[in-house]
Amino acid sequence: MENVMKSRVQNLDLINLYTLLNEEVIQYQGLIQGLKEESKYLREGQIEPLIRTVRFMEEIVNKIWETEEKVRELLKEKSPNNSGKGKTISFSEIYSLLSKEDQLKLKELRKRLNQSKEIAKRVNERNKRFAHEYLSILSEIISSIVSPPSEKLIYDRPGGQKTIQPSLTSLDREV
Repeated sequence: MENVMKSRVQNLDLINLYTLLNEEVIQYQGLIQGLKEESKYLREGQIEPLIRTVRFMEEIVNKIWETEEKVRELLKEKSPNNSGKGKTISFSEIYSLLSKEDQLKLKELRKRLNQSKEIAKRVNERNKRFAHEYLSILSEIISSIVSPPSEKLIYDRPGGQKTIQPSLTSLDREV
């Protein structure tokens, strides 16, 4: 059994795997930078730079997907019988058969990749929350302008009522 796993890992191009994982880390760092710019433009309400940044991030995400697909293809078992269409080699199988130095290198790359993914996820979630809150506020403002509050009854003296019309000053106080 161990010989079978060794042959599967030996057929694996470790240098290409390291290169692809490193590329993915770099791509995620670019995505994180784009997300931070997106955050800045959201806060400042700058629409055109925001749109450019979103397009830039779409390109990066597509590159990340391409790189992930290359990693998946690389991890597929390569043997003369199945022409690369076999079972995917797991990282645990790879680790178990690598030298300590290669194990450390691969673990470090995967750790950096996972950290980058987590940072990108957190910044993206923060941006989504901010955009949602901002849109909710805009919706409320627009709603109050389009549909002003109805007439209100106030009490002038005990038992007496007086109707008032809403004014812009009452709108200001409510917002």
